[in-house]
Amino acid sequence: MTENIKSITMGLFGWVKKRVRFRIRDGTDLESEILNIIAGPIYLYTILSVWVLMMFEVIPYFYISTCLLHRCFITTVLVEMMSNWLCMMYVSNKFSPGLAQDRCMDDIKNIKHSNNGLLPQTEAASVANKQKLYWYWRPCLSCNISRPPRCYHCPMCYTCILKRDHHCFFARSCIGLHNQRHFIVFLAWASLGTTYSALHFVYYFLKVYWSHVSILDLFAPFTLIRWIFGYSSLYLTHTMLTATFMIFFILLSTTFLINQVELIAKGITTFESKVIDRGKVKVTDSRNLNDKIRAVFGSYWALNFLVPLHLIFRPVEDPLNWPSIKIT
Repeated sequence: MTENIKSITMGLFGWVKKRVRFRIRDGTDLESEILNIIAGPIYLYTILSVWVLMMFEVIPYFYISTCLLHRCFITTVLVEMMSNWLCMMYVSNKFSPGLAQDRCMDDIKNIKHSNNGLLPQTEAASVANKQKLYWYWRPCLSCNISRPPRCYHCPMCYTCILKRDHHCFFARSCIGLHNQRHFIVFLAWASLGTTYSALHFVYYFLKVYWSHVSILDLFAPFTLIRWIFGYSSLYLTHTMLTATFMIFFILLSTTFLINQVELIAKGITTFESKVIDRGKVKVTDSRNLNDKIRAVFGSYWALNFLVPLHLIFRPVEDPLNWPSIKIT
């Protein structure tokens, strides 16, 4: 038995070690690798636990005549979150390598042959050259293809992503041209659902649990330790973990939602906002707000908050040329 445990432990250690080395070699880090593994299960645990808690404990405690109505609401939130979460995972933003493969080399030649065949020498010209290099088609050495502006390689997805915004650890995929709408709808429902649940749970906890728990049980790590040593029940530990993750998701989803709304209003991505903050380039979108919204959600954007419509109303966008974007 001891040898079997030792063999399993060594095998697991070897797998983790190999995995970490592989990730670091591909341009990621240990923190990103761990988050990419645990974030999805944490999300599923939280959302399903909150749904069960609200459906069978909290809502029946507060409501009698309108219990069914509130149960329908919390179930709708669950369905909307899960459907958009799955779309975030499986709606592809992968750049097709068959699109204008010669563009990259042509644009690089144009940069090199500017200024009478010489690279710019002045500071102003150097800045202009960096802007061109940022916006022109460029080669991706990992995928061995030419990629258009706003298309970046993700070392965790192993591919180039059109209009790459960021890599979402909860969905284990990149947010980009085709699934950004699902990310925003997911955040909206997550923020609404977790806030609704938390407001009910706090009052429910004070009424039902407060007189039976220790002050230390308010902190999930202490509750977990107390349960290990037999001073707390498994159900209370599960409840406090659920409440802790629920509060965490309120803060996370609301913060990301506000950030995404601001980015849509500016017509830029998360990656570009970081580049702008570092003062490397300035990205501006000349379209009005309605066109910027349609560039993410497609036509009839409000319907996306009820039903996933990425196959019917595609983003009103040119992902290769970006005629409305200006780099300064």
